[in-house]
Amino acid sequence: MTETALFRRLARETPRGWSRLRFELDVFRDDVRDRRQRIELTRDGSVRLADWAEGDWVEREPSEDMLEPRLGVPMWDSYHGPSLLAPRELADGFGWSWPGEDPETLPGPLRFKHLAMISSGGRKMLDAVVQPTDDYDPLCPCCPLLDGARGHVQQPPHKPAKRFTVRLDVATGVCVIARPLDRHVGYGHVLRRFEVDP
Repeated sequence: MTETALFRRLARETPRGWSRLRFELDVFRDDVRDRRQRIELTRDGSVRLADWAEGDWVEREPSEDMLEPRLGVPMWDSYHGPSLLAPRELADGFGWSWPGEDPETLPGPLRFKHLAMISSGGRKMLDAVVQPTDDYDPLCPCCPLLDGARGHVQQPPHKPAKRFTVRLDVATGVCVIARPLDRHVGYGHVLRRFEVDP
């Protein structure tokens, strides 16, 4: 199997390989950290959430504590959470399908400019630089993993981003990094202190 096929399969077949996840989520806007959260969640939809504020962690109830029905993963705050836990939009998208077609043989929503297996934090990851095509179709247009991609620019003065760095954890398929490489274009995220209970 090629690394491109493995990347799409990891994104398509998630969620798997975990019962509990713990991580810190850094969300960036235009290359500046917009917020930091500490998140612990289980496959059955239990979510613990803390926000970094004024030099300390402040626990709070998530605005949602439920499973996203199409993906079977927990939600918190927005659809960005389910998208990074089960990044199917990086493999096939959500708004189109080809009945009877093998998804492995169909064009995907990304063109790969670079793709390599790496080790990060003691975990095997697929690291990529990608360019979205017109077929990129996120779970939620308001909070796509590739914010600023063609057709998904949120508001002026943003120009469409042309390239993104994306990293998938091989064991779980979780999208641990998704950020535009073009400066000052939309949101991106990085998971830090990523811990997995099988």
